[in-house]
Amino acid sequence: MKISIIIPTYNSDHYLTEVLESIGRQNYKNVEVLIADGGSTDRTLQIAQPYDFVRVVSTKDNGQTDGINRAYHFVTGDIVAWQNSDDIYSIDCFAKIAEAFTNDSVDIVYGDYSLIDGNGVVIRKCKSFIWNPVKFKTGRFVPLQPTVFWRKKVSDSIFPLNEKLYYCMDVDLFAKAHNKGFQFLYIQKELGSFRIHVRGKTSQYVDVLKVLKEHARTLRSNYSFSLIERIALFKNLARIFLGKLYLNFKNA
Repeated sequence: MKISIIIPTYNSDHYLTEVLESIGRQNYKNVEVLIADGGSTDRTLQIAQPYDFVRVVSTKDNGQTDGINRAYHFVTGDIVAWQNSDDIYSIDCFAKIAEAFTNDSVDIVYGDYSLIDGNGVVIRKCKSFIWNPVKFKTGRFVPLQPTVFWRKKVSDSIFPLNEKLYYCMDVDLFAKAHNKGFQFLYIQKELGSFRIHVRGKTSQYVDVLKVLKEHARTLRSNYSFSLIERIALFKNLARIFLGKLYLNFKNA
C-alpha cells in the first residue's frame, strides 16, 4: 500500500525541512512526496533535492489549491493526503494509517493532533471526534487536515479541488466525500501537528474571519439548511472564531 503526500509550497524554506524530516523518519517507507511548488525564489527547491522520496512539480500556479490539483496528476499511491509545508507528521503516523486501511470498508481516516508554535513547542494536545455528519454540517467539527488520509478512489471521484476556495478546500472535499457515501474512520492516535505562527496563512484577525466566512459558504454549497441549522452554524463558527483568535494572539 503506497502513500502519496502532496505538499503545496511557495517560498517555504523556513519550515520545509521539518515536514520532510517527519516523513523521512517514518518506519513505513512505501511513500512518495510530491512538492507542488509555485515558483519559489528562496531555498525551497534546494531543501527538497536530497530526499529520494520527493518529486518536485515546480510551475507557476494560481495558489495552493491549484498547486494541489496540478500535483495530483502525478500521484501513484493507493492512499493520498496533502500536508501544509509548515506542519508535521507524528512518529509512526504512516504505519497507523496503513493499518487502518486494511479494513476495506474504510475510505477516509483521521486522528488526533497537537498544536505547536513557531519553534515546534507543543501548545496543546487535541482529541478529535468520531465522524458525525450533523456536527460537521453545522460547523462544530472538522477533521484536522494534517491528520487526514483517503483512498485514491475518493479524490478520483471529487478532484479537481474547487480553486475558488482559498482556505476550506478540505471542508469541501470532506462534504463531497460524505455526500457520495464514503466512510470515515476516526482513530484515537496522534497523527500530526498543526503549527500556529505569525507566518501562517490564518495568523491574522482578518484571515481568521475570512476562514470562517468561507467555511460557512462551503458547507451551505454542499448541504441544505433549516433555519435552526443556519443559526447553529453561525453560533458554532463564531465560537471557533473566538477560540482561534485567542490561540493566534497568545502564540504570536
